[in-house]
Amino acid sequence: MEQEIKLKQPKGLWLLSFTAIWERFSYYGMRAFLILYMANDILNPLNKKSHLGGLSLDKPDAGLIYGIFTSMCYLLPLLGGFLSDKFFGKRKSVIIGGFLIMIGHFTLAADYNFSSFIAGLVLLAFGNGFFKPSAPSMIGDLYEQGDKRRDSGFTLYYMLFNGGAFFAPLICGYFGETYGFRYGFMIAGFAMMLGLIVYMIAAERFLGEIG
Repeated sequence: MEQEIKLKQPKGLWLLSFTAIWERFSYYGMRAFLILYMANDILNPLNKKSHLGGLSLDKPDAGLIYGIFTSMCYLLPLLGGFLSDKFFGKRKSVIIGGFLIMIGHFTLAADYNFSSFIAGLVLLAFGNGFFKPSAPSMIGDLYEQGDKRRDSGFTLYYMLFNGGAFFAPLICGYFGETYGFRYGFMIAGFAMMLGLIVYMIAAERFLGEIG
C-alpha cells in the first residue's frame, strides 16, 4: 500500500521535475568550466587551449567573479520569491526564470568579451532567482493538507533534478574543453530551452489551476 501511494503522484510533479532537470543541467553544466573560461589565456600563443576561447582574466579575478555570481544565485531567490508572490505568480515566474536563464547562456556563447560575459551572468543570476523558489513551491501546492504522497513527491523531485546536475558537468564540460567553451554554453542554453518549451506546452494540462 505504501508503495502504491508513492507511485501515484500528481502529473504536475513529473512536469516540474522534468523542467527542473534541465534547469539544473544548464546551471551545473555552465559552472563546470566557468572559471576555466574566465582564466583561459587566449593571448598566449603557447597556450595549447587558446583556441577554446576565454577572457584571459587573472585567476584571483576569475575566482572573485565566480564567488559573486554564485552568491547572487543564492540571494536573488529571496527577491524572486517576493516578486512571484506579489506580482507574477509561480507559474509565470518559472517561465520568466527559464527564459532569462536560456538567454543568459546564449549571451555567454555569443561573444568572447567581458561585457557580454557579465550580461550573461546577470541574466543567469536573475533567472535563477525567479526559477529556484517557484518550482518547489508549486510542488507543495500539488498536495492537499496531510497528503501522504507529499514527502515522497519532494524526494522524487530532488532525486530527478540532481540527476541533471550529475550529468551536466560531464557533457557540457567535455564539449566546452574539447571543441570550445562556446559549445558548452550553447548546450546549457538548449537544455534550458527544452525544459521551458515542454513546461509551457504542458503546464495548463498537468498543473491545472496550480501556480
